[in-house]
Amino acid sequence: MRIAVDTIPEHGRTVAIGLDAAWSREAAREALDAVPGRLSGSLELHREGDHVHVSGELRSEHEASCDRCLASVRVSLGGELSLEYAPAGSQVLEEDRELEAEELDLGWHEGGAIELSQVLSEQLALWLPARLLCGAEGVQRLSEGDCALPAQEQDEGPAPGRQRPFANLRLPE
Repeated sequence: MRIAVDTIPEHGRTVAIGLDAAWSREAAREALDAVPGRLSGSLELHREGDHVHVSGELRSEHEASCDRCLASVRVSLGGELSLEYAPAGSQVLEEDRELEAEELDLGWHEGGAIELSQVLSEQLALWLPARLLCGAEGVQRLSEGDCALPAQEQDEGPAPGRQRPFANLRLPE
């Protein structure tokens, strides 16, 4: 969903997020690499000149597999967000300088419009844990049992088709 910056009223604009809107459903699917079972929230857009402040709250739920034991898990993501967007090219950053804390939540919009599907997709991707493990924050195992490597892999190594990234490494003699 593309919103022209100059059409955002002085009092702001609220955009509802849900599975009923194709753009938000597709943005969530792209970020989560799965179709969400639940997606809700709202984004508040406020304009100050050509800068846009996006705030709000999002909630998402989807099913996936545990990265360790391959059991089905439910992943719940969400929280509040507060982001700033400036026109692309409005600030040139020096390559070798440290960013200040307030610069970490700064994004860019192009063509005088902000793409809300990118805002939604980026925020969900940032909340997604690097590894989905049973019992981790926001990750709930859907079946009984312990989270461990399958017994076959403990005894014989990874199952066929499962990558073994260090299989060909050898210590120098």
